[in-house]
Amino acid sequence: MVNNKTYRDTIKKFGVTSQLRLLQEECAELIVAVNKIFRKQSYHNFYEECADVEIMLEQVKVMFPKSIEKINEIKIQKLERLKGLLNE
Repeated sequence: MVNNKTYRDTIKKFGVTSQLRLLQEECAELIVAVNKIFRKQSYHNFYEECADVEIMLEQVKVMFPKSIEKINEIKIQKLERLKGLLNE
């Protein structure tokens, strides 16, 4: 599995701005892949785009290490809200 060194080296080589732009691009590609599931029932690019977005999100955590705690805090809140919706 990729470790943080790979992410740090990537960010150092390409820069934070470039990687954030790439995150935007990868998210857009995932949106397109999801739409294709509905239109064509095709998962052709869906898994690849999910992997790309996950990799970019891991880079975000390396670029902004103070964000990890806040992201996790918000995830817990959202999961608790989701559990509440399921129990209604």
